[in-house]
Amino acid sequence: MKVTAICCLALGLAAGALPAAEYPEAAISNGQIAARIYLPDAAKGYYRGTRFDWSGVIYSLKYQGHDYYGPWYQKRSPDVKDFIYDGPDIVTGPCSAITGPVEEYSTAGKALGYDEAAAGEHLSR
Repeated sequence: MKVTAICCLALGLAAGALPAAEYPEAAISNGQIAARIYLPDAAKGYYRGTRFDWSGVIYSLKYQGHDYYGPWYQKRSPDVKDFIYDGPDIVTGPCSAITGPVEEYSTAGKALGYDEAAAGEHLSR
């Protein structure tokens, strides 16, 4: 499991564009790999969307002088569903503004509860 976690961390290539100091965070290291992680926080957290698990938001993973996460978008907008191109910028919506190897809530290629909810309806469990 430890090897799998390290491999998953090393394969990520995306990061948020906003500075880490604005959000609750933690840093971990084993002396060879150093990771910086945004902590889940409903009021001040980096990611507060519903598409991804809040606990896997790694915004920096350094190994042998390489940082495997770099910015993938320049702006966030509540009007954007996933992401769009706006001239040279990539603009992401609140549910896609994420970084690192996060877990998406889906089953069989669909969001959880997709088949149970009628069009336009919210499913509460």
